[in-house]
Amino acid sequence: MLGGSVSAQLILLLISPILTRLFTPDDFGIFALFVAISSILGMIANGRYEFAILLPDKDEEGFHIFQLCLIIAAGFSVAVLFIGFGLNLTGLLDDLSLSYLWWLFPIAVFLQGIVQAFNAYLNRQMAYPQISKSRLLASAGIAISSIGFGWLTMGAIGLIFGKLFGQIIEIVTLYRYKTEKSPLNFPKKGSLLHVANKYDGFAKFSTFEGLFNTFFKQIPVFALNGFFANSFAGFYYNAEKVLGKPIGMTGGAVGQVFFQKAARLNQDAPERLRSFFLENLKNLALLILPVSIIVMLLSPTLFPIIFGAKWAVSGIYAKWLMPFFAVTFLKAPLSSIIDIKNKLKENLLFEIGFMAISILAFWIGIQNQSALLGIQLFSFGNAFLGLFQLLWFLKLTSSKSGF
Repeated sequence: MLGGSVSAQLILLLISPILTRLFTPDDFGIFALFVAISSILGMIANGRYEFAILLPDKDEEGFHIFQLCLIIAAGFSVAVLFIGFGLNLTGLLDDLSLSYLWWLFPIAVFLQGIVQAFNAYLNRQMAYPQISKSRLLASAGIAISSIGFGWLTMGAIGLIFGKLFGQIIEIVTLYRYKTEKSPLNFPKKGSLLHVANKYDGFAKFSTFEGLFNTFFKQIPVFALNGFFANSFAGFYYNAEKVLGKPIGMTGGAVGQVFFQKAARLNQDAPERLRSFFLENLKNLALLILPVSIIVMLLSPTLFPIIFGAKWAVSGIYAKWLMPFFAVTFLKAPLSSIIDIKNKLKENLLFEIGFMAISILAFWIGIQNQSALLGIQLFSFGNAFLGLFQLLWFLKLTSSKSGF
């Protein structure tokens, strides 16, 4: 899983210097805004039930949750389409240069929901080579299509089409493996209602937790686009892509394996859960420490060389964002302990805290007319609270499961 995820991100990193020369900072700023909005909606596309797929003892019940996720994702995407038109969001998005892209939002949300459900179900089956293969093919698809759209000078919409094309490839790859093992049978109403009720805590509490978690991470994009310029959001997105995406995907790969094994330990040998948690935390720390030192020392010098002189600001942003990404790398893969221990309601308080810090950070930055100040406060404030959350995760390893 780790090797596949690193390779997938390596492909995207290798093409970044090409893309930054084919697309402008403004293009990346608009693309970042599209990704921010679709990510927030896509995070709740399955009602967060995908996090319950790993929890049941019986595979049949896990499969029913998977079916429920697919149905919710389809219904939610249709709702996004009609609600968007009903509220005339195209008028709102017109000021953000996104009105002509509104019809792509439901598609992006649906694809994200399907990817999340398939990844969770195949994780339950421990089909790690298949998951890694799907990510590699998705990254290759994004790379080839984005470069092609860039040569056609399609602007921000070319970046968006590239991302959607990659997701489609990932879904097709995961679907082919799933149908080889067992068909996607028509779901039984009674079974779906049973799992929907049994794991409704994910819909009630994890949905809000997911919204807050995703929203606070996108606040820089909204603030920079809304109060500074699209190019500032483009600089931020490039820094986040170079640092956050590899860190996030690598941590996500570790997190998927941790979730699967920790869920089993919680059922079969709960006394071993704490040591398993600490072992993973130590390995993550050993991975991220040297990367953090290198980035904070060298990114302002390396970014203009690698991506072009017009991207120098991204290097400065990367330097100051590294503390936030480092702490996120430590805690995100281990955050499934919240789901395993059914502490969704309690974790909501942390997510509210992250959002409050993010809003305050950029409010101060806007008042001082300094995008960099907002980014610095965002990074250090959320890193500090993230360390406290990590200590809480450790404490949860000794608590009793709620399921």
